[in-house]
Amino acid sequence: MSKVVLKVGVEITITCVNKEVADILLGAINPDNLKAPPPLKVEGEVSGRSLIMHVKHADLGTIISTIDDLLVNLKLAESVLTLRSKSSRA
Repeated sequence: MSKVVLKVGVEITITCVNKEVADILLGAINPDNLKAPPPLKVEGEVSGRSLIMHVKHADLGTIISTIDDLLVNLKLAESVLTLRSKSSRA
């Protein structure tokens, strides 16, 4: 049986309250993306108030792990922004 070769690409779009928040979230996760070992490709961009992430790799397991890591890091950054917002109103 021949080996099946996949080319997997996933796009995640997160709509933020405004462009500033999208920029902050992208900045929070970008340092990790710069260290992605080839052939894993992780890129992010901001379009309006949306954060758009692109993840590409031939291995589906790697895609799933990478997306999980991205979402955990985004959730942490969101929590920090929420706490910062609450403390500035106090």
